[in-house]
Amino acid sequence: MNLALVLLLAATPIPQMLHQIDAHHAEKTVRTLVSFGTRNTLSSQDDPKRGIGAAREWLYQQFQEIAKTSGGRMTVELQTFEQQPGKYQRITKPTKVTNVVATLRGTQPESVERIYVISGHYDSMCTSPTDAQCDAPGADDDASGVAAVLESARVMAPHKFNATIVFMAVAGEEQGLVGSTYFAEQAKQKNWNLDAMFTNDIVGNGTNTLRVFSEGIPTSETAEEARIRRTVGGENDGPSRQLARYIVAVAKQYLPEFRVWMIYRRDRYLRSGDHVPFLEQGYPAVRFTEPNEDYRHQHQNVRVENAVQYGDLPEFDRFGYIANVARVNTAALASLALAPARPKEVHILTTRLTNDTDLEWQSNPEPDFDHYEIVWRDTTEPAWTRAKPIGRETKYTAKEMSKDNHLFGVRSVSRDGFKSPVSYPTPVRRQPSAQPTTGEVPQPALRDELIAMGTVDQEVRKRWIADQANPALKEETRLIDEKHVARLREIIKEYGWPGKSMVGPKAANDAWLIAQHGGKEFLHETLPLMKAAVEKGDLPGGSYALSVDRTRIQDGLKQIYGSQFDTKGDKCEPLPLEDPEHVDERRKAVGLEPLADYAKVLCELYKKKP
Repeated sequence: MNLALVLLLAATPIPQMLHQIDAHHAEKTVRTLVSFGTRNTLSSQDDPKRGIGAAREWLYQQFQEIAKTSGGRMTVELQTFEQQPGKYQRITKPTKVTNVVATLRGTQPESVERIYVISGHYDSMCTSPTDAQCDAPGADDDASGVAAVLESARVMAPHKFNATIVFMAVAGEEQGLVGSTYFAEQAKQKNWNLDAMFTNDIVGNGTNTLRVFSEGIPTSETAEEARIRRTVGGENDGPSRQLARYIVAVAKQYLPEFRVWMIYRRDRYLRSGDHVPFLEQGYPAVRFTEPNEDYRHQHQNVRVENAVQYGDLPEFDRFGYIANVARVNTAALASLALAPARPKEVHILTTRLTNDTDLEWQSNPEPDFDHYEIVWRDTTEPAWTRAKPIGRETKYTAKEMSKDNHLFGVRSVSRDGFKSPVSYPTPVRRQPSAQPTTGEVPQPALRDELIAMGTVDQEVRKRWIADQANPALKEETRLIDEKHVARLREIIKEYGWPGKSMVGPKAANDAWLIAQHGGKEFLHETLPLMKAAVEKGDLPGGSYALSVDRTRIQDGLKQIYGSQFDTKGDKCEPLPLEDPEHVDERRKAVGLEPLADYAKVLCELYKKKP
């Protein structure tokens, strides 16, 4: 059993949520929305069976049912306003427009006002956007996007997140982004800290690829910001482009077989979507869309012409694909809402004429914040290719790395390893400030080394669990373990056990994870050191308990805490256990969750039944 990876993922609900997303639920949503005949924004508001009003009420009920699973953290509202003719060419009469909005409030005081928004539009159209009577099934455009939003809301509502997440079905998209414009304007007026927005529009007909559109230069860029950009570059590094890179990285981590394809455009050629009003207000936003749109099934009257079926009908949707789109949304939203905020006020200091690069930024306030990472790439590379953890300092000098030749960024990382999107620096002409010492550890270089080792350790294990039969990957893992354990021996000999008071909680946990891969003799050597660290508060009791179980199983004895499982073949069950009737009491005493909860996460990770 790969204990290190299980422990890493057990701390997060993401694998469980992705497993719970259901293509049948997505299909039910699409077919129900289609059953209302038309959802044109100009159609009936009060007919219980046909028109946008019927669709609105059904969505409101669905979100209310989902909210019941949230423990009171989710609220649902109808955001209604009357749009007068004039501003939008396709609004020909005074029209009530309603966004259905479900807000899952964050639980961390330092992060609750940080907001992430996900949307799909529930209105539809046939060939004419002002024809409120024709059938406009809108299965792909955009019942598919609403289905993805509902599925994300359904699986996320029972879980707690640091930041706040808004799930939204908007109206008036086909009339000119009416509903999303109103929401974005209201958010700006209320001075919301809206950190990212995703819109899902036409996401129903694909196989294993999803496009994510993002702008490089911000729509809201000022004249002064444009002047600076022309001087120093950054046309590929606006906040929305960083958000798209983040989504791609998260998708690779949790959905390695499903490709998220980054497109360097704000939207499709000469077209637009509900993310654009958010961009206009200065908020980072992206659009998800299937890779190859079929225009016979988009904005068409339902008909058969020359033996070809036209119309946006549900038989042309692929519901398993919609489920994967929902998984991409869920993994990205959860990662954002569990991570610390993006570093603020990130600057490159330009006072010194040097081949070094001086970076500086503001500190993060979150209690689970652990450290920062500096990232960089060559100027011609599309994605961040290198990263270095640097601890909790709010300044860094990249020695002999010229800002002329590289692009730099900074991101924050939580104790559980959740990373923020990258913040791209702007130039400031001043001397580096004095570095605050609050939160510093006695051995920062050792901390950084252990975190880097832990990052490599987990990266190779994630690849291994996806391809366990690969002998080359098995050998790569063995060699990395051998190298890391040898180095950990040297560290212990020189410094003693590297607990959190010496290197901080993240590095201390990484040291413990590496120790688990050192074999039977090494674990026996380090168990007394771990026990002493627990007594000093330098290591969680649960970590020590899991090491005890591991050594007992290796010695042919029964385990005490139930952490070691047999996952061979179709099995997913605890290895022999001492006094199983009282195992949860022992687990609780060392800070571990009930065995049933642990088993559920572990077995879902291995895609097996407990």
